[in-house]
Amino acid sequence: MLKPGQIITTFKTKKGRETVIRVVAKTDAQKLMDFINPIFAEDTFLMRGPEDLVKNLKEQQTYVNDQLKKLKKNEGVLLIAQYLDRIVGSVDLRRMVYRQKHMGEIGITISVDFREEGIGQKLMTAIIQEAGNLKLRSLYLHCLANNPRAIHVYEKMGFTKTGGLPKAYLYKGEYIDQVTMYLEF
Repeated sequence: MLKPGQIITTFKTKKGRETVIRVVAKTDAQKLMDFINPIFAEDTFLMRGPEDLVKNLKEQQTYVNDQLKKLKKNEGVLLIAQYLDRIVGSVDLRRMVYRQKHMGEIGITISVDFREEGIGQKLMTAIIQEAGNLKLRSLYLHCLANNPRAIHVYEKMGFTKTGGLPKAYLYKGEYIDQVTMYLEF
């Protein structure tokens, strides 16, 4: 069973930056807020945007505490990629409920100045391994159809497109389709 702060792997990015993938810890709230708010403000290919900025440290600490409760109950895990003292990526896994407890949903985010360095692939590899450790049988995710970079990484990791939802997201004044992708172990 994973523990808060536990290191999963250490690797060098394509730019040679020594990066650690580890489980989120209680002390990560400020770093997570510093990581996610610029991404929300960037208004990139996420389901959330500038209107979802984390308002204060208390709100972020609540999120971290919720993630740690899920970890303790084997209901999910939040892994972070850290370079030096900065969080530069994250991936979370949420176990589904009821008759879908064998499935997990994931979401991944990488800082703009760390994209195209292989961090996303390393995070995906780590979360797929943890899904297996949680005895999940499959994973799924959603992404915006106008994000070919993400779709390419997911397909490279073995995910296949299984469907979607037309005009699911209002993104920069335009309705964008949702793509659903699936990986079975």
